[in-house]
Amino acid sequence: MIGNGNLCRALVKANACLASENNERVTIFNYQVPSKQLLNRLLDQLSQPATWTNTDACQECGKNFSITVRTHHCRHCGRALCSKCSDQEVPIVKFGENKPVRVCRVCFDVLKTGAS
Repeated sequence: MIGNGNLCRALVKANACLASENNERVTIFNYQVPSKQLLNRLLDQLSQPATWTNTDACQECGKNFSITVRTHHCRHCGRALCSKCSDQEVPIVKFGENKPVRVCRVCFDVLKTGAS
């Protein structure tokens, strides 16, 4: 990801889904980088709800979805998550969501405190 900040920001402006996975199931959320500042800034710049991802496992903890483990989506970044990994709620005023909606922990922190 080093040196790709401008590319990432351009993709966000073009409404690319940050939760998209490559062939190894790597996303910007689980890519190993020294700092999560770029991710936080990109999430802060989202101007409309992301397209929901379709996957067979939680994109945070890796737990497989099943009849007993339901799929939930972060209303901010669009990641597919289990209930444990999407247990936060916050209004997303920039999307016109004035009532609290389900978000992941990463987006919750960004929406509550901004991109630090």
